[in-house]
Amino acid sequence: MENAFLDSDTGNAEAGAFDALARFVISEHTIEQALQLVVDLARPAVGEADAVGISLLRRGGVMTAAATGPRTLAVDHLQYQAGSGPCLQAIKDGEVQIVRAMLTESRWPDFTNKALYEGVQSILACPLKIDDEVLGALNFYSSHEQGFDSRAVSVGEAFAVRASVLLLNVSRYQAASQLASQLEEALQSRAVIDQAKGILMEREKISSD
Repeated sequence: MENAFLDSDTGNAEAGAFDALARFVISEHTIEQALQLVVDLARPAVGEADAVGISLLRRGGVMTAAATGPRTLAVDHLQYQAGSGPCLQAIKDGEVQIVRAMLTESRWPDFTNKALYEGVQSILACPLKIDDEVLGALNFYSSHEQGFDSRAVSVGEAFAVRASVLLLNVSRYQAASQLASQLEEALQSRAVIDQAKGILMEREKISSD
């Protein structure tokens, strides 16, 4: 997916991605746009990721909030359907989950075989956390075994930290904007009430109380 924030002039995908995130203007974008930016930037920067997505906790369940394409959505759905997988485990435990080779992975049998059918050979799932609260997970899927070495894990975790902060900041900004709008409406309503009070005081010759 094309993204105006992608820095094509730098040969360092990681540095360019983090710079783009730093330049993201919260007041001009939605949460969905913020998270989409994260996955678009993370795919070329983290290991041999073919697909990247963000899963978020919503009303007791989990949903995909951003994805680089239909493959991400398909593999995410397999985990939600099975009720298990590295993404859900990362959210549950708040710890990074790595699948280096799906053929030898035994932790989530209901998910593993179906993921292999989708061509996924290795997975990296990094929890999105603010303090001790887990918000979701940033998931990387690769069609190669051993697609995520130690450096890829470190970079993936760095993206997860930035995604968590970005998610928090956008949420706070939108909440503050909504509150400001409500206060403005309240002040406008108060002005109308004061006008009505003045009319009644004059017409009925009564006090403000």
